Amino acid sequence: IDLYGRFAISWNNGTTASTRLRDWLDPLGTNQTLLGSYPAMETYTVDASISSSVPEIECGTYEATPSIVVSNAGTQTLTSLTINWNIDGGTSTTINWTGSLAQYQTEVLTLTPVTVTPGAHTFNVSCTNPNNGTDENSDNNTSSFDFNVTKEFLTSQVHLSLTTDNFSEETTWQFRNSVGTVLYSGGPYNGDTDDNTTFTASFDVSLGQCYTFEIFDSESDGICCDYGNGSYSLTADGGEYIINSNGDFGSSEATVLKIVDTLSINEEYLDKGISIYPNPTNTGVLNIRFLNPMGNLTYEVHNVLGQKIINKTELKNNETINLSNKQNGLYFVRITSRESGASVVKKVVVSK
Repeated sequence: IDLYGRFAISWNNGTTASTRLRDWLDPLGTNQTLLGSYPAMETYTVDASISSSVPEIECGTYEATPSIVVSNAGTQTLTSLTINWNIDGGTSTTINWTGSLAQYQTEVLTLTPVTVTPGAHTFNVSCTNPNNGTDENSDNNTSSFDFNVTKEFLTSQVHLSLTTDNFSEETTWQFRNSVGTVLYSGGPYNGDTDDNTTFTASFDVSLGQCYTFEIFDSESDGICCDYGNGSYSLTADGGEYIINSNGDFGSSEATVLKIVDTLSINEEYLDKGISIYPNPTNTGVLNIRFLNPMGNLTYEVHNVLGQKIINKTELKNNETINLSNKQNGLYFVRITSRESGASVVKKVVVSK
């Protein structure tokens, strides 16, 4: 493919062989316009192909609408196909597709919107049984597409810590609201005095709003690791909770976040934002770690008989739950938000 037109211009430019390509590449004057590939492209009789995508999800929404593209790369008309898809390796859904696709034709399947939790996800799709038979080329039978749902944070400020590399003059950043207005910015820094230096900033945020932090490197090599060990981190709630951190990002990296209040805390937020470990525990002691700000929480513990063995107690970050005096077995820790009333139950095993 001649993307820039140089080949087309040079083909018949001038009046002699020294100024045009035609005499060298088509000396017999056949006017052939298409040449075969090298090595020759292999073709198959039955060859279904699958690909996938997920449109960008707006901040504050939690539905993904994946698309699957069915293609026929084989010479035989494609009339049926078994398609399986899942998100993050979870339970698969099967689609028994039927239609009529000649070679190189495609059909786009748009799925029903799927509710997903905040964070990073992967949409996986595969195909089998083309025309109720065997696909002669399995290399194009699977596809994966990574997408993100905006993470939520309970905080009144977002904090930036930025350590520059050996070329701080290449680094700039912006903190923008949902309509793209730049609220805070920094850089380029002074290459004579600001290399390998840590800078901090804090950004005031409002409940229910979406924000974007974006960092840029003018030379497209990030701030780590070829020319120094620069990095940055975005944190919430006094710097305790990490929103994002990186240094090896090429030309730019954007982080989108939504600010929520305690009344917005739901089961998914609690489930994704609280870690209990080790589980199983061989000592009976469980550690509690909040991955996101949580507000005021309480917890209670039940045994497999449903008996409450620990009454409602305030739960704080980096706290421990002591079940060392309890029998081995399965227990249920119910964690509840005082503000929203949402709760989540986490299973733990004591195996001393």
